[in-house]
Amino acid sequence: MNKKRILDLMDLQLVPRPQIADGFCEYPKKDGVPCKRHAISMEVCSSHLRSIGGHLFIFDNYDPGWLEEERERYSFCRACGRAKDDVSALELCPVRRNAPEAPCPTSPDLPTRLQYRFAKPEHGVMILVGPQRISAIRHGPFAAYRSAPDTDGRDWRVLHLPSHMPVAALDSEKTCLSLMKRMCGDGVELDFRDPMEMNRDSRFHLRLSVIFHREGRCVRAKGGILTWTAHKAYSRKRSETGFYWQQKNVRVECWGPFAFELKETKVLLRNLEESQGWSIFSAPSRERAIAFSRAAAALDLDWWMSCTTHEPRYRAETRAGVGKLLAEFPDVVCLDRDLLPELPIIPGYDAVEVTIATTEGPKKVLAFVIGDHFAVHRPLNQREAGYVLLHIPTGHLAGRCDDISPLFAAAEKLASIGDWNFTDPQDIPSDLRTKAPEVLRKHGATPAGDKIAIRFVM
Repeated sequence: MNKKRILDLMDLQLVPRPQIADGFCEYPKKDGVPCKRHAISMEVCSSHLRSIGGHLFIFDNYDPGWLEEERERYSFCRACGRAKDDVSALELCPVRRNAPEAPCPTSPDLPTRLQYRFAKPEHGVMILVGPQRISAIRHGPFAAYRSAPDTDGRDWRVLHLPSHMPVAALDSEKTCLSLMKRMCGDGVELDFRDPMEMNRDSRFHLRLSVIFHREGRCVRAKGGILTWTAHKAYSRKRSETGFYWQQKNVRVECWGPFAFELKETKVLLRNLEESQGWSIFSAPSRERAIAFSRAAAALDLDWWMSCTTHEPRYRAETRAGVGKLLAEFPDVVCLDRDLLPELPIIPGYDAVEVTIATTEGPKKVLAFVIGDHFAVHRPLNQREAGYVLLHIPTGHLAGRCDDISPLFAAAEKLASIGDWNFTDPQDIPSDLRTKAPEVLRKHGATPAGDKIAIRFVM
C-alpha cells in the first residue's frame, strides 16, 4: 500500500461491517511487509485503522453502568469524545483523520475522570490555603504546595481542590508530582466535594495510591479526605460501601467510620474501610454505638487493614487509639483481636507467661493467673476475639467471654468452691463438674460445654 493509497482512504465512505469482503490488511509494518491481519474496515485491521486516523478509544473503568450495560458504551475516543459502538469502531475520527500522526489534545467532551488521566501539571497556579493565597502546582483536581514541615520533616502537601481537603504529606516537589499523576491516572471519579459522598472505587484508589507510593515518605494527611470525619448520621448504598452482604437498594446507617447493624439486642459496628464489612465492635445500644463512633471519628484513626503477612494488620497508633476508646467505653466490646493489645491493664494483677497443655504440645501464653489453677488469656486461635478461661493443670477450656471481667469473677468463685489440683480431667469431683457451668453462666460467661473438661485449647 503506497502513501497515496493511504491518503485516499481518508476520503472513502464508511463500509458497513456486514458488507466488508473477506480480506487482509495491506498496511505496511515497520519492516515494510504488509500486515496481513484480518481487515475490518477500509482494507485495514483495527490497530492500523488507528494509524490512519481512526478513533483512539479508551475504556471508562469506573463508570458504574458498564457492569450492567454493553461494555462498548463506556469506551470513548480520547480525541473527539464519541462513544464506541458498531459504527464508530469502523470509522475515522473527525479530529485525527487529517493528521493522524500529530499529537491530539484530550476532548473536553470526555467525562472529567477520563480527562484527568491525561492531565499535565500547571506551575504557578494560585490557590487558597486557609486565609492565604499561595503559589502551587496543579495537576487535575489536585494541587501541591510547600508548607511548614511536620515532625518527620515532610514540607510538601497535596490538596484535593474540589473538597479543599489535604490528601498526603511528602518531602519534595518531585514526589508530589508523581503522586498526583498516579491518583489521576486510573480514571476514577475525583470531583466530589464531600469526602463522605466519595464512592468506594475512588476512596480505594486514593487509599492505595497513598499507601503504595514509596517515594517521598508519603503519609496520609491528618483530617484529610481519607479521614472519616462525619459526626452526624449518614446512609450508604451497597455501591458506596462495597459490602457483599448488603442488599442493592437498601441503605445502611453510618456514623463516623462505622456502618451499624442491629443484631438481637446489640449493635454491630462494621468497618467502612473494608469491602467485607468486618464487625469490629459490638455496642449494647444504638445510643452507645453513636457515642463511640463520634469519639472514634474525633481521634482521626486509620482503619485500613493491611493484607501483608510481614506487618500488623492495623497501625500502632490505631491500636493505641482503640485502647483509649475501650477505656472510655467499657461496655463496648472489640471483636477484632488485631485491634487489641495482648492483655488489658487490670489493677492488682500482673500478666505472666504460663505453659499450657494442648493437642499440639506445650504452648506459652501471656495470662492472668487466678487461684493458682486458672488462667485468663486470649484464644490461641488468632482469628478469635474475646478471652478464655483455662484450667492450667489439664490445659482444658472452661469457658469464654467477649469481656474479661466475667471470667475473672467466675475464676475467683470456682477457685473458692473446691480443690482444682488435678491433672487428669477424669479426676474432677462430681460436685465441681456440676457447679462449674452454673458458676460461669451466673457471671455472664459461656461454658465450654456440659462439663468443664470439654476440649483441648487449639
